[in-house]
Amino acid sequence: MGLPAGSKITVEDAIKAVAVHSANDVARVLAENLQGGKEGNFANLMTRVANEIGLQNTNFENSSGLPNDDHMSTARDIALLSMAVYKHFPQYWKYFGIKSWTYNGKTYTNGNRLLGVYPGCDGMKTGFTNKSKYSLVATAKRDGHHLIAVVLGAENKDVRASVATKMLNLGFGKIGNGPAYVEPIKTQASAANPVAKYATPAPTQKQTKQTYAAGSVGVQFGAFSSYESAKNQANKVKSATGLVADIQQNENGLYRVRVNGLSETAAQSAKNSAIANGIDCYVFH
Repeated sequence: MGLPAGSKITVEDAIKAVAVHSANDVARVLAENLQGGKEGNFANLMTRVANEIGLQNTNFENSSGLPNDDHMSTARDIALLSMAVYKHFPQYWKYFGIKSWTYNGKTYTNGNRLLGVYPGCDGMKTGFTNKSKYSLVATAKRDGHHLIAVVLGAENKDVRASVATKMLNLGFGKIGNGPAYVEPIKTQASAANPVAKYATPAPTQKQTKQTYAAGSVGVQFGAFSSYESAKNQANKVKSATGLVADIQQNENGLYRVRVNGLSETAAQSAKNSAIANGIDCYVFH
């Protein structure tokens, strides 16, 4: 944004600056104000919460995503993070669907080219650095189904929009929700016509309940902002695996759904049963 030192911006405008314009300086201002004037403190909090909600390959070193050799994530983790935002903070989801925003007489346009073009697109976020190239999380909602496409490392804006479109088309086609194919966004003279390879997910099926051996390994089935949500998840875990999960509140106030005291083999088996029934989880030691 290039705001002068000492100037002020409302939290509302700061959120829009980050969501629409990817304003790195504003992201840092928000982080410093939330964590005692130090961006690093906020990055540590981000990483801690990321681990709590099941992001297994993510580490934040700053609030903006600017290059740092220790700053990393994966498409899977970013998808899980996007899902967590939508599920636990639906009141803020609207910011990711803003197509343009005007501040101090200047209008900023959202870089997500699917907004207002792809049927049902309601967000989410773009990104770019010289090292990681062009990235995009694009979400679309149709008849109660909400899909998330994550594109990392694209060569340009056209490629990331095109690949995200194809991924969403594939997803909606598989669930039979609307046309299986939507005409791709027309790109500006793009030399490449990227072809993405997609894995066909195995059909979900109920697993036979089994006895789990004891040990010192555990499985976490998510972390939730409310006890009720955690309780609902625990019920799903019991239905899918036969295990009775504990609900533990951590120091950040999140309610973790966990099963402890399993052997390594039993933990992996419980994880596989849960995933086969649509429950994301991870094994911890």
